[in-house]
Amino acid sequence: MNMKRSAVVAIMALSAVIFVSGSTAEQATQDMYATVTINKVFSMVLDNALIDFGYAQPGDTIELKTSSYYNEVKCQANKGTTWHLKIAVMGTITGPDGNPVAPEIFKWQVFDSTGDGDPVKDWTPFSATPKVAYTSGQSDMAGREALVRFKYKLDLPKDATGGNYRVRVLYTMTDNP
Repeated sequence: MNMKRSAVVAIMALSAVIFVSGSTAEQATQDMYATVTINKVFSMVLDNALIDFGYAQPGDTIELKTSSYYNEVKCQANKGTTWHLKIAVMGTITGPDGNPVAPEIFKWQVFDSTGDGDPVKDWTPFSATPKVAYTSGQSDMAGREALVRFKYKLDLPKDATGGNYRVRVLYTMTDNP
């Protein structure tokens, strides 16, 4: 009988430990908290910055990829503020004869975008000063990736020199309009 009594006391003691430890775990859960840190993202990736129109005769208009886009820029930002993708000519443009060429003979247009922002859909002449091509929307500002796809066109004047024409383009993602 002494052994039965010891077993009952041991079971009661174990039950008390389980009850106390269960109560302690429950109380600890109420006091716990978690902190999640989300790093700021502000990034841009480009797949091709050299726009090559190939050979053009004076007076030609050459549109690259007429039914599609030529290149794309991948933008992502989660700062919660409006951002802008800008585009400009990089450096001085020279024609095949080595003489300077006005950047305005080269034009760009946003073909499409995957973001919810506002793209510039009209043909826009290039300049050395960056121009806004895309302004972010609400989902874009919250961190959703936006692909902005571009088309390009060359309007070579009749008095220009025939030859190969290309332009290097500078793409900038910024908080400033």
